[in-house]
Amino acid sequence: MQGARDEGAGEEEKDTVSRSFSMPAVFHEDRPSADVGLAVTVVAVTVVSLLWSVGYGLIVVGAFATWFLLALVIIRSGGARGRNTFARAYIATFGWGNWF
Repeated sequence: MQGARDEGAGEEEKDTVSRSFSMPAVFHEDRPSADVGLAVTVVAVTVVSLLWSVGYGLIVVGAFATWFLLALVIIRSGGARGRNTFARAYIATFGWGNWF
């Protein structure tokens, strides 16, 4: 009997957790956070390029460019058009800046 009650309680807890964390917080951030993320990226690329080599810096730039283009394609395929498409892709790529 005790085991059956524990399973039911676990289901309720899972449901509550899934509702409260249904979407990552990064998608709720706005432009200033993305600007900070871009600034941190530029500084990181500069440091990597100066300390190791320009090639490693270009790899980091390429990774972010690829991520931005992927976000742009996905958002555009979802129906967004115009400047809104670029703004949403920018936020999706660099919106993690609020963590700094």
